[in-house]
Amino acid sequence: MVLVQIRGTRHEKNSKTLLPPLPPLSSTLAAEPPPSSATPPHIPFHLHFCDLSTIKLMNNFDFALTLHLMKKVLSISNELSQALQRKDQDIINVMNLVNITKERLQALRDDG
Repeated sequence: MVLVQIRGTRHEKNSKTLLPPLPPLSSTLAAEPPPSSATPPHIPFHLHFCDLSTIKLMNNFDFALTLHLMKKVLSISNELSQALQRKDQDIINVMNLVNITKERLQALRDDG
């Protein structure tokens, strides 16, 4: 999985930068859980609150399906979102984009 980071605000031109892919969780976990009193400094920050039940949940099919659907929905609504952030956008064009986005989301809902 590769994450895309959007930089800038609505007043600046957005530039996309690819972040490095996340390593698989199984390769970053230690064999023994850290002591409950304190987390050792060698454990990465994003794993401090991660436990085995969370990892099992993330490996679950429902979690993967939810991520896939979120990616599809956000990719459909991305053009509308960018248009709404532009200062020079006219209302007629935005309303057309709203209708197009609604049709695409309805098609995704109907067809999958």
